[in-house]
Amino acid sequence: MKRKKLVIFLAIVLVLLAGGIWFWQNLSWLQSGSENQPQPLENIERNFTGEQQKIYKGRIVEAEEYLDSLNQNNPNYSNFEFNAFVYLAQQYYGLGQMQKAKDYYDAALAKRPTDENVMVGLSLVYIQSGRLNEAGVLYSQALERNPKNADIWLRYIEVRKSQGDSGQNLGYLFEDALKKTERHPDILTKAAQFQEQQGNPAKAIELWQEVSKVNPAGADLYQNEINRLE
Repeated sequence: MKRKKLVIFLAIVLVLLAGGIWFWQNLSWLQSGSENQPQPLENIERNFTGEQQKIYKGRIVEAEEYLDSLNQNNPNYSNFEFNAFVYLAQQYYGLGQMQKAKDYYDAALAKRPTDENVMVGLSLVYIQSGRLNEAGVLYSQALERNPKNADIWLRYIEVRKSQGDSGQNLGYLFEDALKKTERHPDILTKAAQFQEQQGNPAKAIELWQEVSKVNPAGADLYQNEINRLE
């Protein structure tokens, strides 16, 4: 009987010893895994007065109370919850609490993964926090779903510019944007300005002339640009 207990005891010791060896062998991996976790976004100082902060905080309290009061049996519960998430994200963003804003935008995206307004809102949080890569990824995903969105194209190009993309690469992006948006006036306008900045006044004039035909309402303004470049 004593021999049997001794065998069991030794077996337990061996199991614990093996587990300890595995733990120490994999400790560096576990530590590196935690280091690779994204760091929380830091708050941004808005330099608000006490009264301004009070307004934002009051809105947040009211919205959170509203969210808690929602009836899950209501047929419109999902829409109400989504709108509350977006509103809270906007208020926290305005207050400068970037991580809170991100959390609520993430919650909204979990309900509507393709909502472009929410993706733009979240991208602004990333941009304010200096995380341009994440913002670029969001814009890229949005454009995959809706390549005709001129506003997102311009935001995406601006992020790529801020990341230090070359003039040549930005030129390719403008060409792609013009093609995908069927030469949207807003893209034409920014492309004309870009070409001037790149030292290509003749190309800029072409684009101003084209946008004048696409959007006759702004023809006088565009002609002023043409006259200046000529």
